Amino acid sequence: SQGVLDGSGGVLTRDGIHKPSYYAFSFMGRLGNRLVKQQENCLITSDGYQNYYIVCHNSKKLNFWYYMNADESIGLRHKEQLYENYEPVLLDITLDYMKNGSYRSHTRLVNEENGSVLDEWQRMGQPEELNREELDYLKRMSVPRVFVEFYNVADHRLTLYIRLEPNEIR
Repeated sequence: SQGVLDGSGGVLTRDGIHKPSYYAFSFMGRLGNRLVKQQENCLITSDGYQNYYIVCHNSKKLNFWYYMNADESIGLRHKEQLYENYEPVLLDITLDYMKNGSYRSHTRLVNEENGSVLDEWQRMGQPEELNREELDYLKRMSVPRVFVEFYNVADHRLTLYIRLEPNEIR
């Protein structure tokens, strides 16, 4: 991936394709200015006007294999072996003192199936060189998945159950 995805430790590839780290910073930049709640793998803020912003992650820690195999001898197809664990996380988030009523949730997420330039490049067959059309395709596919849900708050409490895949951020 050195040639195609090279961008060193940056948030963009050399061709300007956003890496998942770009979206992590973008999601954090959308947070409100009032901290509502913080729990493991999750941060919840508000703007003070009944608008809530939640950022969750399932960031996995690299294990010793990653550091021992800097030459990529394990191969990118077996990257799950480079982490201490590769399990999903289930979050149980309860927000209290909310105004009763209907709420619209707009979610953006990046994981191996959505928005990851590395995983999309792998699905393309890991070509060493890409033409303009293939680069454009990779750029179009390397964006967060977006979906909208509606919740009804009763008794001033909303409980969300969120399953995060390994290395997912939303």
